[in-house]
Amino acid sequence: MVTTQQKTSTIKALFMGQTDLRTGLWFPIKKMTWKYINGEYLDCVTRFTVGAQKLQSMYPDAPYLITFGSLEQIRVDRDLSRCSFANRMPVNRPVEPQMLEVLGLDPNFPVDPVEYVSRSGGYRHGDNNDLFPEVEADENGNYNFYFRPVSSYQFASLSEPGLNNVVKGDRVRAIIGESKTKLQCQSEIIGSTPGYINELIKQYQDALEITIEKVNRNAPVEYQFLCKARLNHSTGKPFSEMEYRPIIARHD
Repeated sequence: MVTTQQKTSTIKALFMGQTDLRTGLWFPIKKMTWKYINGEYLDCVTRFTVGAQKLQSMYPDAPYLITFGSLEQIRVDRDLSRCSFANRMPVNRPVEPQMLEVLGLDPNFPVDPVEYVSRSGGYRHGDNNDLFPEVEADENGNYNFYFRPVSSYQFASLSEPGLNNVVKGDRVRAIIGESKTKLQCQSEIIGSTPGYINELIKQYQDALEITIEKVNRNAPVEYQFLCKARLNHSTGKPFSEMEYRPIIARHD
């Protein structure tokens, strides 16, 4: 059973997103909720979303594109060690202390698997799926998302002129392209956005404020930046659109 002594986030649920290779479109396909009791994530419930339904409808001749069963199935697991996303979480494998530092997590506490994958996107398994969080607003009414820029055809490096003075709080500019959104700081590209951040940028544009949250100067170049995306509740509520809603509602 997975237990953590530290819960630093206001994460209510985890989504899984999937990029369609043919079209490049991105869809939320699953949502997992839980009960957080005495430091444990229990009663983990995973359901397919309307986004999965839309993705499947694009391929009527491939009925098992997303699942071997029905999109209306609901999976209930005792805890994170058995849940649908377990193989993408650090529940049965150690985490390098350097990665905790890179993601802005305290290495002096046990790893919170949900917090870890909400920042890292989860372990990859040869597919185009990643994990991302649904969060509560903070005391100022802001929804905060912490993420690492996605690796692209090249990595930014702090050894490049213009980036060696980057510090926490620096503003990051989003440059929207046809297939991806690049992130620019100090006139240099530092990577591109994960799928869910890209969707937030397209929806809210400049209302979504992106800044540098952490600079990891001694890390490999692909891990040198941790970013923070912030949206105020007066502008909107992230992931409240139909695509993110489970096909089957949970009944307790």
